[in-house]
Amino acid sequence: REGKTCAFIDAEHALDPVYAKKLGVNIDELLVSQPDTGEQALEICDALARSGAVDVIV
Repeated sequence: REGKTCAFIDAEHALDPVYAKKLGVNIDELLVSQPDTGEQALEICDALARSGAVDVIV
C-alpha cells in the first residue's frame, strides 16, 4: 500500500520484476533480498522484523 515499506525475501531467486510491475508492485520502492540459504533467509526476516523498519515482509 501507498506509504508502507515492503521487503521481499526471494529465497528461490525467482522474482520477475517486469511481471511484478505489471501486477502493480512499485519495484523501485520494494526492498529485495536474495539470500543464498534458507538459514540466511530466516536471519534476514528476523532482523527486518526486529528492526521495525518495514511494514510488510513477504
